[in-house]
Amino acid sequence: MNPLNHLKQELEEKHYTCVIGNEENILFTSKDKGVKPLLDFFQSDEYKKHTNIYVADKIIGKGAAFLLIAMSVKGLYTPIISESAQDLLFKHHTDVISGKVVPYIKNRTGDGRCPIESSVVNEDDIEKALQKINQTLEKLRNNALNNN
Repeated sequence: MNPLNHLKQELEEKHYTCVIGNEENILFTSKDKGVKPLLDFFQSDEYKKHTNIYVADKIIGKGAAFLLIAMSVKGLYTPIISESAQDLLFKHHTDVISGKVVPYIKNRTGDGRCPIESSVVNEDDIEKALQKINQTLEKLRNNALNNN
């Protein structure tokens, strides 16, 4: 079975938000939202042990696309992808199977652009994008702490 078909099946049947695997095994699953699952896997020791990584993720914006490129992901399945994420992945020769292509990923309240995608919207450099993603996540965490 094609790795992406297997990951897509796991994503849909078990209601995960993210499933990561290789040709043989599922390596990581998550029900967390946003870029957290991809970032968790990217920062794990498990990630460093594998090549030929494939990902199925519910929503991919440009921030998530930078993480996929940093992980040298071979293929992606996603039901929703932003135009800028798709363009970036194609530019880096990542196989993409997607459903709906949207102008941008909306934030959780639906009234604007996702803050992670906003942080990298004009970025082309992978290292700078990863720094901006981490800075944005830190700001979001601090805001959440200050609002509680």
